[in-house]
Amino acid sequence: MIRKIMRKFKNAFRSAARAFLCIVSLEHAAKGGGGRQAATKLDGIRKDHIGRYLFACQFIKKDDVVLDCACGTGYGASILANRTGASKVIAVDKDKKAIDYARKYYSTPGVNYRREDIFMFNAPNAYFDVIISLETIEHLDGTAIMKYFHDKLKPKGLLIVSTPNEEKVPFNKRDFPFHLRHYTLEEFSELLIDNGFAIKGRFTQYSRDMQKVSEGWGGLYNIAVAEK
Repeated sequence: MIRKIMRKFKNAFRSAARAFLCIVSLEHAAKGGGGRQAATKLDGIRKDHIGRYLFACQFIKKDDVVLDCACGTGYGASILANRTGASKVIAVDKDKKAIDYARKYYSTPGVNYRREDIFMFNAPNAYFDVIISLETIEHLDGTAIMKYFHDKLKPKGLLIVSTPNEEKVPFNKRDFPFHLRHYTLEEFSELLIDNGFAIKGRFTQYSRDMQKVSEGWGGLYNIAVAEK
């Protein structure tokens, strides 16, 4: 009897320890330029990150099929599902710890969290009505990910994409160890147009401490609304 109790105690302790280590490692990444925002409730997420997802909600119509790439710890996909009429939100990230965290703290009806490398995620072509990709393209080959998005969007589908502004947040490996590069206004525009997108709207955020999204480009983080 005592052995059974001790075994249960050990298993419970191991589960709690794994959960704690997951939270610590994700929070460390968020503070160290990794871009992960880890908090069990939305009020612990940095305001500009919340603001970008709230901004994206207005472009999602009833019954739309939405891709969130890369979803990180899942707070954004949860916002998209709770605040729009999307029929489904497929939220993809290659980080197992992030997806485990998302499933634990941001499990939401209509959201399907998938642990996959986006380039290996074999969704049908012309499948999504809207693709959301916030603070992701700076981690990847820009041309390759834009081609992937273009292939997976339906005709006239929308891409909502954001990235740090190189002119205000200059790229360097010390401060941004998980980034490959940042984009100037011209480079961001060319990346979209050269890969078959028409830019329908340009928006920006001037502060990390506010949700506000303003028209035009030129702040810390630029956002494009682009149509296939």
